[in-house]
This record gives sequence, C-alpha cells and structure tokens, in this order.
Amino acid sequence: MTDPTPTPLLAPGDDELRNQVLDLLLSKLPLPVAEGLHLAAIPHSFTVPMLAALRARGDGKDQKMADRLCQLSFITTSDESREAEMRCFMQSDERDALNRRLIASNPVTYVSAHRRALEFRETYPNPDPFSRDQSRLYHLLFVNTAEAIGFLGRTFRAYATDRRLAAVDRLLATAAEARPYLAALNSPYLNQLDDWLAYLGARLAQLRGEWNKSLDVLTALRQYNTLAPDLLPFVARAYGRSLAKAAHYVEAIDEYKIALAAFRKQKGNEAEQGFTMISLG
Repeated sequence: MTDPTPTPLLAPGDDELRNQVLDLLLSKLPLPVAEGLHLAAIPHSFTVPMLAALRARGDGKDQKMADRLCQLSFITTSDESREAEMRCFMQSDERDALNRRLIASNPVTYVSAHRRALEFRETYPNPDPFSRDQSRLYHLLFVNTAEAIGFLGRTFRAYATDRRLAAVDRLLATAAEARPYLAALNSPYLNQLDDWLAYLGARLAQLRGEWNKSLDVLTALRQYNTLAPDLLPFVARAYGRSLAKAAHYVEAIDEYKIALAAFRKQKGNEAEQGFTMISLG
C-alpha cells in the first residue's frame, strides 16, 4: 500500500518557523487534543484502535479524537478501499517535530507511548512479516534498546540468508530513523547502536559486492577500542572477508583467528564458530 502524502505546514527545512506554527496550533487546541496529537505522532500511522491504545484513557472519545486530528492539514487518511478501518498518516516533518517536543517535555510519557504501541502491534500484528519486523524494531528500540539491537542483528542475518536485501535496507533505515530520538533521550546504548549500524551497513555492502566500500567502514570499526564484545567477532570476520577480497590474505587470516577466539568465549555461538572456521579454510 502506498501511503498518501499529507500537506506539510511549511516547506522542508523551515524548522524554526514550523515550530512557531506548531506552537500557535497547539495553543489553540484543547489540551486533550494536543496530547492526542503528540501521541498520534509516535507510530508511522495510526488507526482509531491504535490511538486508543496510545491514549489509554478508556473514555470512548478515540473516534472523535481521530476525526478531529484528521482535520489538520498535515494529517490525511488512507483512501484505499481495502482498508478495513480508517488509517491516518502524518506529514514527516510535523511528525518529527512533535516527537522531539514530547521527548523534551515528557520523556517518560514518550517511552511509555512506544511501549503501548509495541504491545498493540504485537497483539494485532501486521500480516506482512517485513512490516511487522520493522514496526517491532522501531518501538522496541525505545522500550528496550539492548533487546532491540539483538533483534536487529538476528533479523538482518535471517534476511541476508534469504538475500532479502531490500528488506535489509528498510530494516537499517528503520533503526537509523530512531537514532536521533534515542540521542535526544540520552540513551546509553547510542554508541553501541551506531557500531551495529555501521557493521550491518558494511555487511550489506558486501552482500551487494561493494567490497571496497565495506573495507573502509570495517577498517574504521576495527580501530575502535569500545566495540561491544558480542559485536567484535562479527566485525573481525567481516573485515577478514574484505581483506581477502583485496588479496590481503595474511591479514585476513589474522582477523579470522581473532573472530574465532572471540566466538569461542561466547555461549551458544557454535554455528558462528563453524562459519569462521570455513573462512579459515
């Protein structure tokens, strides 16, 4: 389904003026509607049941609230007849501004809203498995970042095995989209997420045959002294592969040995040990 494009309040890039216009808009909205608007910006789209879950009021006003929100110029509804219920989409710049505002004013509410969105998505999963994984990753990054990073790595490997490279692209884009909000929340996992995104981006480049591009990224990663222990062997092995493609065979073998030794220190990584031993030959 192609998302309809709402009308933005202002041209892209007019952040200061956009915030002034949002200030004026929010000052004119009743407080419950203003709160509902901030919550509606948490997911990429919302339905009345999703809005009800986000609000968690149980006041029976969710349909009326959704109708009110959809009167705003930067929110539109799906016009596809196969939609079983009204689905609303917010223009990306306004959605971004509202996310940042809620983080600044009430970060606890922001994270709690992601938790409720995650619970809703898992109770009523998207029938498309790729959209389902993207949604789970996005909300989980705010609810439990460490668990989300593990989910990102596992899902990437599953997609890569099946050569679902377009799905890999969307998965990485989803995590990258969450990053500035995690930074605004002062997440202690930000550096770890950055390292994983850099590594997975390099692996995607390898899968596409872009070995020189991957070598540049992995060379930089291997110089970091702060790589998480669970990431180090994956980076070393991928670096070895890029070195081997560049005919640096001795250096590649050294990286494979580093990866194997690190994998052996981790429980439940027998398969990864096997893959690394294959690379060693």
